[in-house]
Amino acid sequence: MRHFNLDSRDYKFEEKFTAGIVLSGGDVKSLRNQTTPMLGSRVDVVEGYPKLLNINIPRYKFSNTFDDSGERDLLLSNKEILKLITYKKQKLMMVPISIFTQGRFFKLDFGVGHKLKKHDKREKIKKAEMKEKGEKY
Repeated sequence: MRHFNLDSRDYKFEEKFTAGIVLSGGDVKSLRNQTTPMLGSRVDVVEGYPKLLNINIPRYKFSNTFDDSGERDLLLSNKEILKLITYKKQKLMMVPISIFTQGRFFKLDFGVGHKLKKHDKREKIKKAEMKEKGEKY
């Protein structure tokens, strides 16, 4: 199982989801061979369908087909899609956390929440350090 992680310390997530990603053969080969930067990518619900936007999967050198749109469909249940639509109405961000393999399928972990302010981030780091030392906060 390989992970391609985004630094999620900058966000406070209300809920996390795992979704399947619709990929072509060349995309799969490329993901297996090299990491994919997810900086600037996001998840959004477009016309009732969840999509991964602004993802830059490098081109596999032996592939004839290449989709450079930076947009991939996500596979979620109807119940989860309805939740995402309500979160979108609440103006919460949907941020991809990691891409990993589960068996022969690629999955995407993403969180729904909001970005932390600088002082909130400092507080979170301080709590983690205190916990690491075994002290109470």
